[in-house]
Amino acid sequence: MRRPLLHWFFLLWLIIIPTTALAQSRTVATLQIIEIDQSQFPEMRVRFIAVDADGEAITTLANTDITLRENDQIIDAPSLTTGEPLPDKTAIVLDLGKYSNLDEFNDSALRQYLLSFAGETFRDGIDTLALYAVNPSFPTTTQTLVPLTNSADEYSRAVEQMPFDSTGGATSLDSVEYALEQLLLANEVESGNLAVIYIGSLLDDPLGQLNHARGEAARVGARFSQDGVRFYGLHTQANEYAEPLTTLAEGSPGFYTLFLPTEDNTRITSQIIQDIEAQNPTYQLSFRSTSSADGTRNITVETVGGRASNSQTYAVSVLAPEVRITSPLDEKVFVRDVAENSDGTVSYTLNRFAVEARIANWPDGKPRRVESAELLVDGIVVQTIDNPETDDFQFNVDISDYTNNTTLPLVLRVRDELGLESSSATVNIAIEVPERITQGSNTVATVVATPTLGPTQTPVIQRVGPDITIGACENDYLSPGCMALYIPWIGLALSLIALLVLFTRYRQQMKNVGGRIVAVADNVRKTLLGGATQTAPLATLHILSAKADRMGETYQIFNDLTVLGRDPQYTDLQLFDPNDDSSVSGRHCTIQYEKSLGKFLIIDHSTSGTRVNGQKLERDNPMVLGDGDEITLGLISKSGAKLRFEVGEVTDFVSAETVLDIGFQQQGVDTIFDDVGTKTQFEFGEDDLGDSFEVITPPEEDDIGDDWMRDLE
Repeated sequence: MRRPLLHWFFLLWLIIIPTTALAQSRTVATLQIIEIDQSQFPEMRVRFIAVDADGEAITTLANTDITLRENDQIIDAPSLTTGEPLPDKTAIVLDLGKYSNLDEFNDSALRQYLLSFAGETFRDGIDTLALYAVNPSFPTTTQTLVPLTNSADEYSRAVEQMPFDSTGGATSLDSVEYALEQLLLANEVESGNLAVIYIGSLLDDPLGQLNHARGEAARVGARFSQDGVRFYGLHTQANEYAEPLTTLAEGSPGFYTLFLPTEDNTRITSQIIQDIEAQNPTYQLSFRSTSSADGTRNITVETVGGRASNSQTYAVSVLAPEVRITSPLDEKVFVRDVAENSDGTVSYTLNRFAVEARIANWPDGKPRRVESAELLVDGIVVQTIDNPETDDFQFNVDISDYTNNTTLPLVLRVRDELGLESSSATVNIAIEVPERITQGSNTVATVVATPTLGPTQTPVIQRVGPDITIGACENDYLSPGCMALYIPWIGLALSLIALLVLFTRYRQQMKNVGGRIVAVADNVRKTLLGGATQTAPLATLHILSAKADRMGETYQIFNDLTVLGRDPQYTDLQLFDPNDDSSVSGRHCTIQYEKSLGKFLIIDHSTSGTRVNGQKLERDNPMVLGDGDEITLGLISKSGAKLRFEVGEVTDFVSAETVLDIGFQQQGVDTIFDDVGTKTQFEFGEDDLGDSFEVITPPEEDDIGDDWMRDLE
């Protein structure tokens, strides 16, 4: 029973020991990062090679064998795949000295050996070949037969035209080291798999001493091993001078072999090509960077346990994206028209509006995923879009809680996948809520917001006319809130009574004088100067919002040019006093009637802007007014004004200078009478109404009195 157990143990030992030895021989001794590709940042690619202790490429690595760090932070689950193979960079050195034994080779066969390195496995434009020779005339120099080239045609043409002259002496070890240095220089530009092939009989040094050549060969071999360059020594003679060549081959990755003219050496060249090709596999680690660090970063690839590692740096500029709100534009006005419901409450026509925004630019030139986009209204986040699929964002803002005029600042805030945040410029929009409920051109009720009302409470409706307040006061008319609504009406009633008393008191006193002045002024304007007047208004302006004592008024337009503003010196319709804190300019805008066109034009002259039906006018650029258009001067939230324009029955008329135009209102009555008595005969003829007329000659200046005035009346 014991013997079978011993047999099984021996078999298991035979299996485990070679496997363990093989695993140990294939342990990664060196990792080398070949390339860090950040062209698709934050998507990163790290290409590297893994080599064992014998300098052989390892091609069996898995994800679990490798750890990747960026700035000392472990990258979770990077993707490990096969990378683009390294370029093969091979330099061939020929000993053309008189002892090289190359003259024993068939020239055609030797050329075919050299041409095989540019055969099917050579990747044109990627792999590189060079051909050097030990110069027979100048032993201390190396002759370049074919410089490093990645063109197979260029290499092949040079080989086919090359003469094999082996008559001189040479220092071949120097030529091998020269070829090594040329490959290392080329490798600084682009990493590759390097190899030097030497074909010759002797590997001597400048002193020509074998012992010294052996030591120099060991030194050069150490350079090959340190730089990971493979050396292949092809000995063209089986003699006692092989030791320097074997010493160099044993000290570096590669091998030594006989390369005799009497043998078919095709197998040897194929073996060298396969051995070179076996060293060019690479690995690629792909990951998505999560670091927002700007500037130089460190990438480290290491085996699990840290037996082999390699670090390289790369530099990247990382900046937050530039974002912008594209709609609405700054100072956009949203009007929430108000209407009275059957139950006495109010409703509004506009409860929401859309906001459009986008990423305008990636300043670092590295577009990446957006983690979140937030819209802030008055500093509060009202809507968030997580992981948007595009760089364009759309939001919907609820304004149903705003029942008073207000200005709202809008800001877009974006955070990208690296955690970088940026905010847009502030866009201010205005919400306007009319204070009156109208039916046609008539105001039927007003919306009163008391200090006790919050943004979500229903405003109070106060009816204009015989009806009593409805809405919030319909159940308790004696409440403090409702009593506050009566005060303006009581004050208005007392003011009307006082005005009525004053008017009655002075009416009789002004009757005679006033009648005479009106009659004289009317006849002077109609007859003396012959100027026609406009009896019907061209248009009417209904004042919806302005200074408190002007709201609800109408202004009739008779002239073809009407100026609106708050400076009495320059305006026909004054909407605010000059000292009022108002966004209405002194000379804000002009309404002009173009008879030839039969149209009304409005022209903005202000600094705060004029809008028609919410559309902002270009300064000093006329715009046509239509019947029922609403005109907004400045911002309502900043004591602006709003008017509704209605076209009247426009009649043809001739604009002429009249007594009123030349300053009748600024002159005294006596002066007018003086001018009439000394210069003018009043002729009152039959007017358009069919009244009779007569000629009245005014008396001398001293005789003007009541009798003449009565006749004039």
